[in-house]
Amino acid sequence: MGWAQGAAANIIPGTPTNEQPEAMKHQMKRLMPMLAATACAVGVFGCGGGGSSGSTASQAAQGQYTPRQPVAGDERVYQITDTYDDGTTSTYTQKRVVTQFYPNGVSTTQAFDASGNLLQIDSIDVNHQLSVTSYSSSGTRVCIDQQPRPSFASPYSVGEKFQGVYSTGCIPDGLTADVATSGQIASVEKIAVNGTDLTTLKETSSSTGTVNYSSSGQPGTYSYTDTETDWESTDLGLVVKSELTRTYAGSLPSPKIVGRSRTLVSYVNK
Repeated sequence: MGWAQGAAANIIPGTPTNEQPEAMKHQMKRLMPMLAATACAVGVFGCGGGGSSGSTASQAAQGQYTPRQPVAGDERVYQITDTYDDGTTSTYTQKRVVTQFYPNGVSTTQAFDASGNLLQIDSIDVNHQLSVTSYSSSGTRVCIDQQPRPSFASPYSVGEKFQGVYSTGCIPDGLTADVATSGQIASVEKIAVNGTDLTTLKETSSSTGTVNYSSSGQPGTYSYTDTETDWESTDLGLVVKSELTRTYAGSLPSPKIVGRSRTLVSYVNK
């Protein structure tokens, strides 16, 4: 089956967790909303599709791709499956909507669960630094990056690489994270998503982070390593599929997320 363009169709109810919006990808490759350290993973999961008006499959086949600029009103709905270290899985959908985007890169994107509840607001400031405000039953958390996150330069070229570091601090719980990340445009690859054949750029990345947190007044530290592959459609200008695995070292209670897959369900390109 194909996906619906212009409508968020085929929603499968599930348990929401924080997820990165589409509008951030052309500025920074990885986003890292922080989840409560007592229950689930903290760190990078997925990235949103950038894209570029004027990008074409033939352009990608020649090894170069200019990302599509996000537009206010863009929407993406993904089906997401999280895998935990106890062997259980959780499948749900999440919708991300670009609410503002300016030529200087200032942008805001909101994430919603299948019931329309606001989960997260991601904002990029004039210095290209990310802040994430997340909402849950345990309260509101704000995490602010101290540097711009490393990203691919535009236009993308097959074989292009990025590498760098950034740090994040959160309130009110005082959680901090220091992350080293790298990635590359691995190849042009044709894949089928929901019965539709697409030309994509296959993007691979790895991130290693050290997280300091407090649980019940007691400090804790752990580290994680993420390995991720994203397939970004050059026809649609957005990520249509992602696969991520994660390993941990240090003290962190279970259940912990050890994998995440995302598949595009529907989209709106304004």
